[in-house]
Amino acid sequence: MANAVRAGEAYIELTSRDGKLVAGLRAAQAHLRQFASACQSAGRELLTMSTIAAAPLALAVRQFAQFDDEMRKVGAIVRTTAEDFAMLTREARNIGRTTSYTANEAAGAMTALGRMGFDPKEIKAATAPVMALARATGTDLSQAADIAANTLRIFRKDAGEMGDTVDVLTATANGSAQTLTDLFEALKIAGPQAGAAGESLRDVSAALGVLANMGVKGSLAGTALRKAYTQFTNPKIVAYLRSYGVRTADANGNLRKMRDILVDVARAMASMPSAEKLSFAQEVFDTRGMTAGLALTVDTSQIDKFLAKLQQCEGAAKDAQSKMESGFGGTVRLLMSELSELGLTAAEIMIPSLTKVTEWVKSAAGSLRDLLAAHSSLGKAIVWVLGGAMTLGAALVTLGAAAKMLARAVASAKLALTAFRGITMLVTGLR
Repeated sequence: MANAVRAGEAYIELTSRDGKLVAGLRAAQAHLRQFASACQSAGRELLTMSTIAAAPLALAVRQFAQFDDEMRKVGAIVRTTAEDFAMLTREARNIGRTTSYTANEAAGAMTALGRMGFDPKEIKAATAPVMALARATGTDLSQAADIAANTLRIFRKDAGEMGDTVDVLTATANGSAQTLTDLFEALKIAGPQAGAAGESLRDVSAALGVLANMGVKGSLAGTALRKAYTQFTNPKIVAYLRSYGVRTADANGNLRKMRDILVDVARAMASMPSAEKLSFAQEVFDTRGMTAGLALTVDTSQIDKFLAKLQQCEGAAKDAQSKMESGFGGTVRLLMSELSELGLTAAEIMIPSLTKVTEWVKSAAGSLRDLLAAHSSLGKAIVWVLGGAMTLGAALVTLGAAAKMLARAVASAKLALTAFRGITMLVTGLR
């Protein structure tokens, strides 16, 4: 009986001690697990938070740097004064605020115009119309700038007429079976001869619009129309046409309007049999210009109708741009442009401080370079320090892994003690 009592007391004492040990191990396990993940989780959270906070600012600074670089490129090309540079910068920012184009895109258009020989005031007057042309015709901005600027030069217009020029280009391209690129391919070939003959942009565009609707466009149309101007000044062709009652020059010796000559040519051809008509067309327009000549003379009223449309095209580019921006896509573009301008504004505020920090870092880097160059031993010491830091980092990683392993070992010990206690109880009960 006494032995049973002592065994019971021993069992109670053992169970009590075992319970305390298990509780202690459980607590140690929890602490080890917390310690093992603390560095990793804290580091990840800090890195994530700082990255999220810094990303918009970094993007804004990068956008501002790109904008500033592009504007300085404009200044270098045009050789602007400080006042002109500020004027163009304000205009680019204003376009970014009020249109679906960003200030960076406006600066790119200014660069294209500058390369075409436009001065600062001309660039300011031409940029907004060029951007309207691009949106109205769905043409790449830099390409639209190149087309508008070249067209202006071909027909000897000044920058103040850019608005009218882009209206004619928009009405012609969007009102006929051709793109703005097709139209310009024809204009750059036929334009110089047409301009020298006294033809206006509207006159030539009307003829090219009619040709495009007849399936003749691009370089083919330009080449054919240029050939017509050349033929109508050729003495042999002039005499040949005169025999049919068609005069190519006025009383002062100036070439008549192409439209007027074509009307007379069409009248002369109207009564001809088909074979004679083809022979006549080949003689007058040459083989290369024959297709266009026949297309234009088959119904000269089409030229008048197209010309009438171009006489009333004021605001065509701006109206088409507004319609393009009236849908959801336009709303999204306007939003992105506004966000871009917000970023530029935020970066503009931070730039002075960032410039000072950057200059300080640059100065510090230069000083460090000089120091290392003068004291090679210091460079070796830095290598050792960095190596030690890397070793310490690796050790901390290993410590974290070891802590996790220890936590698992503690869990195993706790399980073993629990099993031991169960076995003890079973043995004691059997006694």
